[in-house]
Amino acid sequence: MAFSVERIDHDADIGIIVRAENIEELFRGAALGMLEILIDTAKIESRTIRIVSAKGKKTELLLLNFLSEILDLVLYDGFAALDVQVGEVSENFVVAEVAGQRTLPENAIIREIKGVTYHMLSVGETVEGGFEARVIFDL
Repeated sequence: MAFSVERIDHDADIGIIVRAENIEELFRGAALGMLEILIDTAKIESRTIRIVSAKGKKTELLLLNFLSEILDLVLYDGFAALDVQVGEVSENFVVAEVAGQRTLPENAIIREIKGVTYHMLSVGETVEGGFEARVIFDL
């Protein structure tokens, strides 16, 4: 993996800081970091692929919308997401394949995330030439 995810506590919420070599891996790392908080991935099998896309006027909003789409896929469609492969990230569009199974197994949700927040949301390039994002989730 070309990314790292660090969990951070924030009041009654939880967040992640993701560092990656490129923007695609940053988005993938953020998605997988969110899924690790949300789902017991040991109970999930990769049986099917769903396509997720999002738009945003700037990179921070693009990441927020992308994570919100994946969260909706899990919480409202009942899709048990296991892995994310980001295909394209442009200035205002992202598309990815989300692998998992069609239905969430019983007791697969570890911690319910109500939403991805704007609070402290940031995406930027690092001095080392990679990327870093901070995302806070409302529990």
